[in-house]
Amino acid sequence: MTGKVPLGQSGGWIVAKCGARLTLDHDRGTKVTADSLMALGLALNHWARDPELYAVTLGDGCLGLGLDSVEADAAAALAEFSWRLECFSKPIVSLMSGEVGEVGFSFALCGTHVVAGETLGLHCRSFAAGRLPPGRLMAALARPSVVPRLAHVLAGGTIGQAEALACGLVAFAIPTPEFPSIRAALADAEPVDPVLDERHAVPPPEREQHARQPATLPAIAAVAREVLADIADREVDGALAAVFRTDQALARLGSGATPEAVRAAGGTIRLDLPSRRVLQAFRKT
Repeated sequence: MTGKVPLGQSGGWIVAKCGARLTLDHDRGTKVTADSLMALGLALNHWARDPELYAVTLGDGCLGLGLDSVEADAAAALAEFSWRLECFSKPIVSLMSGEVGEVGFSFALCGTHVVAGETLGLHCRSFAAGRLPPGRLMAALARPSVVPRLAHVLAGGTIGQAEALACGLVAFAIPTPEFPSIRAALADAEPVDPVLDERHAVPPPEREQHARQPATLPAIAAVAREVLADIADREVDGALAAVFRTDQALARLGSGATPEAVRAAGGTIRLDLPSRRVLQAFRKT
């Protein structure tokens, strides 16, 4: 993946250019490797300097990536690539519909414009597998507007369009039939903000799915705040272990649950911070 604007398929990544718009996608059947992330990060430098390129859109395959799609030894490369996305000098537009994974949504948050279609379903299945999602997404989940929804997300549920907009995880709610016209406008280098603004429509409120576990919600939210604050405050250059889990034992704790009781009922999740750059990227949010 070298040259002025690298195109084609390499390491599972699929890069295509249409007019002034470049699409970054990924083959769902291929694991994301450290080498492919490093190569793609270098390609971003070429795209940033291409005078004919106006914007980058993230494809469905890229947005659908979860932590289970990333090789275990690619954590440092994933953080490096996310940092390069945040530093990219051109608009990065994420048109999200259907199932969106932790890694894909973290990439979207590194971009400039995050759009939710009516079929959006953001999941964080990494929690159930004993892993914390990428730092950029962890920072988003730590927002006060999102914490009340953590119980539902940690239990394996998803966040839809209306909730994502209400708690500030996305900036635009646009019907998915409008997505092709948005891509066409970006290919013609039309300014992205007016293109999205004129199509934005606030959706009707969704049923609050996170209310399914009202008894344990305060305890889960309290532990979430403590764990996230601990990650942000500690100077760590290795591994940080934090207790953070929802299971049947936790569900039985009832309305008297406390952070201490939650820890006693839970297991251990390990977050690997391979370098201080990852920590600083988290703090920056």
